[in-house]
Amino acid sequence: MKKIYPFLELCRPFTSALTSLAVIAAMLIETGSSINLYLNVMLIAAAAIFLFSSAGNVLNDYFDREIDKINHPERPIPSNRVKAGDALKFSVALFLLSLLFAVFLNFFCVIIALLAFTLQILYELKFKRHYLSKNFTIAFLTGMLFVFGGVAVKNFDVLFAISPSIIFAVLAFLAIFGREIVKDIEDFKGDANRLTLPKKIGVKGAGIVAAIFLLLSVALSPVPYLYLKFNLAYVFLVSIVDLMFIYCLIIQLKNPKNARKIIKLGMLIALVAFIVGKF
Repeated sequence: MKKIYPFLELCRPFTSALTSLAVIAAMLIETGSSINLYLNVMLIAAAAIFLFSSAGNVLNDYFDREIDKINHPERPIPSNRVKAGDALKFSVALFLLSLLFAVFLNFFCVIIALLAFTLQILYELKFKRHYLSKNFTIAFLTGMLFVFGGVAVKNFDVLFAISPSIIFAVLAFLAIFGREIVKDIEDFKGDANRLTLPKKIGVKGAGIVAAIFLLLSVALSPVPYLYLKFNLAYVFLVSIVDLMFIYCLIIQLKNPKNARKIIKLGMLIALVAFIVGKF
């Protein structure tokens, strides 16, 4: 078990579970009361995304192993609990398994998986060193979780209408973009070889940009209630999330680590709000 645990730690199972929950939320919202007809699809899609997210997390730690010696020395690779080569092999295996699960869904899910895989590789090799492409890629991939869930049950029709999946993809994109900037502020001292937004325009300037994206997500949060006729439970829960995001804007410069954690918790609550708001 001691040998297995570091590999599980590399997967960041809590974060990966959140991505699966996003896919499940999108499928529940798209299908409503007929979700019982798509239970097998839901399980396969959730498994595919969990594996893909885990693979991405492992790959990220592999490429960040030198920087993590400064920023996160407790992680499995810099602490020598997992060899870098073994981590890379583990990531490839997880990616292949996720693609195999996508094959059992439909053709469009496979296309999305391949696109996401390509973006993940480009992110690690090139995009992560530039502040715009780095944050955009992560936010885009997060938004695609909702699109993947919608496509899994509605095929390509999801992309030709203002569907719930698209609306939530936009909200997720904005929140994640803001959170990634806060993370860059947190890692400001250790990001020696990357052109992050704080290094480009300063910590205060980056904080302002993060605030803009988070406030946009707050401003658009009533859309599901107004446009999709979500219930008051959604309004209550998403209001809590909005307050959490606003609080993060206040503390992000003084305590970016806590701000990042609060935003992540807020996104979990938002996922619950999306689900209960439909029923």
